[in-house]
Amino acid sequence: MTNQPVQELLIYRWVTGFFSTPGDLTRELSQGGVVCDGGCQYLAVLTRIDHYRYQRQRLGMEKMYQLKTALLALCGRLFPQGYSCMGSDTYAVTILTRRGMIHPDAWEEAVLALRQALQAEFGVTLTVGVGTRAASAAAVPESVRNAYIAARYRMVFGPAQTIRYEDISMRVGVSPAYPDDEIKQLLRSFERGDPAEFERRLTNLFSIIYSQSVQFGLAAAGHLLMELYRCLPPDAQAGCDVVGIYTQLNECDDFSQQLSMLRSFGLAAIDNQQKGAVPSAKRKEQLDGILAYIHENYRHPDLSMTSIAEHAALSANTVRLLFREHGLASPKDYIQQLRMEEACRMLRETDLPAREIGEQVGFIDSRYFYVSFKKYSGKTAYEYRAVSTRG
Repeated sequence: MTNQPVQELLIYRWVTGFFSTPGDLTRELSQGGVVCDGGCQYLAVLTRIDHYRYQRQRLGMEKMYQLKTALLALCGRLFPQGYSCMGSDTYAVTILTRRGMIHPDAWEEAVLALRQALQAEFGVTLTVGVGTRAASAAAVPESVRNAYIAARYRMVFGPAQTIRYEDISMRVGVSPAYPDDEIKQLLRSFERGDPAEFERRLTNLFSIIYSQSVQFGLAAAGHLLMELYRCLPPDAQAGCDVVGIYTQLNECDDFSQQLSMLRSFGLAAIDNQQKGAVPSAKRKEQLDGILAYIHENYRHPDLSMTSIAEHAALSANTVRLLFREHGLASPKDYIQQLRMEEACRMLRETDLPAREIGEQVGFIDSRYFYVSFKKYSGKTAYEYRAVSTRG
């Protein structure tokens, strides 16, 4: 089996209908060495790295990349009748296939071995969500979706669990009445800038939400974040990475972490409004620290807005605003510029293949590197090297 450590999530494209026919899915699976025919059944096993943000800070980007590569390699070895890909920073997805029944003991033993290996090598734990069995390629997206839902139920069961969708499916789709009155009172305390009242009402609201349904709780936490964001004045909204915070809410390992995150968000917003704007000298110092971090780490594929913002202890929107204030390109374009400049230097001064140069400057996908380089320089890597050598 061939594992493909890709940045974009192939498996979620199946879920969202990127592959519109069973034939599209079958062709994608066949690229991973999986033969799909009428005798196959499928089962989605979704593996989530517990406490991901903490582990990324503890291990560093390079070690975290090694961890994700090792996770894919282990999936390939332990699930020989399947296809694995890295879904996102947090998830790896394996589609198991077997002619006939998929024996429970086989994948349970593989999951146990996977956990033990990663715990021993990297000190991390995994939560595993197991979907429903699919009798055909057309039903695989539903199995993957169910595996994702099962993994999300770590909010109740806790991290380092194996959760079958069948065990929790009766709780999916529950839609309790939304606690509108409690929300309104919470927002009033937030707008008044009363931190003690805000904390008390937020804690009470979470006890109401999570006493009903975890899926409801996940949706309610995101809704509450947006309500708090809308209460901020325009200048504060501009410095708030609400999308990044929403993503972090979904990465939490239990509801107490969500509560802590929203509490920190609300209290920080109240405090910032009372203190006023950050002095310009302080903002220049923040930018200098960010630029130094980027120059040190731009060769790492895992360098992202999230990791930059976490290093600077700022929101991603604040980081972007700092770049705009000082006349710089966006952080993404700034990183791309550094990578392209280094690639040009290496093409001129070394004999390394273009594919290897792309990897060394931070590109996982060589095809994306080739396209990006052509767009940047107007030449292919081969043409650029040939012209530079003649010059």
